Amino acid sequence: MTSLPQGTPIGPRGTTLLPPKSVPAGQWLRRSGHRWRLLVGNFLFMTPTILLLCLIVSSRFTRAEEYRWVGSAISSALLLSVPAAAVGVILRQFIRCRVCGLHLPSSVEARVAGSRKWRWVASLGECPGCGDDGTASPESRTEWQQSGRRPEEPYWSTSRILLAVGLVVAGLVAAVYLMDFTASRTFPKPKPSLSGVAPK
Repeated sequence: MTSLPQGTPIGPRGTTLLPPKSVPAGQWLRRSGHRWRLLVGNFLFMTPTILLLCLIVSSRFTRAEEYRWVGSAISSALLLSVPAAAVGVILRQFIRCRVCGLHLPSSVEARVAGSRKWRWVASLGECPGCGDDGTASPESRTEWQQSGRRPEEPYWSTSRILLAVGLVVAGLVAAVYLMDFTASRTFPKPKPSLSGVAPK
């Protein structure tokens, strides 16, 4: 009989309790092929902020007439960066486990992490739903199917998406109506005083 190293824990019926397999942190994102989505999505999402800072700096240091084109170019790029930021948000929403289908950005752990959500996703060594290391191997798929567990329901269901779209549309309609109502109102002009000076 092979002797065990001193200090090895022994379970019931003499079985050896081996320590859990250590998984390198941050490997799931790379092995699953989603790492580029997070990097590109983060860059596109930060583009409006970066360009806004560039616009402030250019308005400060490029006041000469021959440098006006710099501010104009940055302003045009800033307008284009808004839809680019939306693309970045959408791109990050495709980060999903290929074994259990867990949607990482809206999972329970991500919502608990709050503002640290993307750092948490980048630090994962395995999927928190099924334990896959990102390779989506046949062994991981078989183990998931045999476990009988159900995948976590995505937070952004069809009803919640429709509700969010409805709220945005209602807000835009209300804003347009308020602008039209304000423009159609005639406000009384201040009457000049007897001395001919308009009151403050």
